Amino acid sequence: GAAQARCRATAGRPVLGMEVCVIDGCGARVAADGRSVGEVCIRGETVFEGYGGAGVRDRSCFTDEGWFLTGDLATVDCDGYLTIVDRKKDMVLTGGENVYTAEVERVLDAHPAVLRSAVLGVPDELMGELVKAVVHCQPGHEVTEQELRTWAASSLALFKVPAVWDFAAIPLSGTGKVVKSGLRHAPAVVASPVPPPALP
Repeated sequence: GAAQARCRATAGRPVLGMEVCVIDGCGARVAADGRSVGEVCIRGETVFEGYGGAGVRDRSCFTDEGWFLTGDLATVDCDGYLTIVDRKKDMVLTGGENVYTAEVERVLDAHPAVLRSAVLGVPDELMGELVKAVVHCQPGHEVTEQELRTWAASSLALFKVPAVWDFAAIPLSGTGKVVKSGLRHAPAVVASPVPPPALP
C-alpha cells in the first residue's frame, strides 16, 4: 500500500543496538515531521572510535555526548523513518537559502537528454554561492541550457534552479559515484534569471 511505498523510499529506521538522531546547526534535535532537515548522528557499540592510528584518535567528528556526525543530511518522520536528502558538504547556501544538490540532480537526470548531472556551489560575492550544474548528455542527444532551465523551473523553486551551467563529461569513481572535485572551476555559462511564468 501507500504506507509501504513511503517506507521503501526512506533509509529506514535504526537497527537494534544503534542510536540515531538528526540535529540542526545548534545541536538540537529537529522536529520529527518529515520536513525539517538536519545532520544524521549515530551512537552505538559498533561505531568506530575516530580517525587515525597508533593510539591517536581524531574525535573532531564526534559530539561531546559521543554522537558520530555522519555528514549526511536527512529528515525524520513521526515513525522514526529517515530520508537522506544530501551530503552536508554538498549543500549550497545561496542568498540565505539552502539548496540540496541531490534534489536538483534528480530533476535534471530525469530529462531524457541527460545521462547524468552534478550540482555544486561556486563562490559569488553577492549571493555567497551560486548553484552550478554540470550536465553530461546522453550519447547522440543535445539539450540547451535554456531548455534545462525551463525543465528545472517546472519542478523546483526558482532559487534552486542552477545559475551556472557547464556541459561536459562527468567523471565517476571506481564505485560508480560522481566525482565532483575538479568540476567547480570548469568553464561555465552564467544564466540570466529565470523569467516568471506567463499569465494566462
